[in-house]
Amino acid sequence: MFQEFVSSPYVALLVLAVLFVEGIALAIIWNRNSKGLNLSEIVSFLGAGACFAICLYAALSSMGAVWIGLSLAGAFVFHVWDLRLRWKA
Repeated sequence: MFQEFVSSPYVALLVLAVLFVEGIALAIIWNRNSKGLNLSEIVSFLGAGACFAICLYAALSSMGAVWIGLSLAGAFVFHVWDLRLRWKA
């Protein structure tokens, strides 16, 4: 049963849901006491994870190489954005 779930596209949807809840929680923490990551940092690193989850969904549901490539390209863009925000010169 667990192996069937892990190999189904629904596991990627679960990851997306967890990322969404994590983003909301981090935004609330930032909004209440200005500690942790600001909103652009939250979006940059959770966006990369979301793109990877979309890639996983596309691969497990046989959506094709175009969707896999687009989601990986999106993850790259979010990673570069995250590095730019975090890199201290």
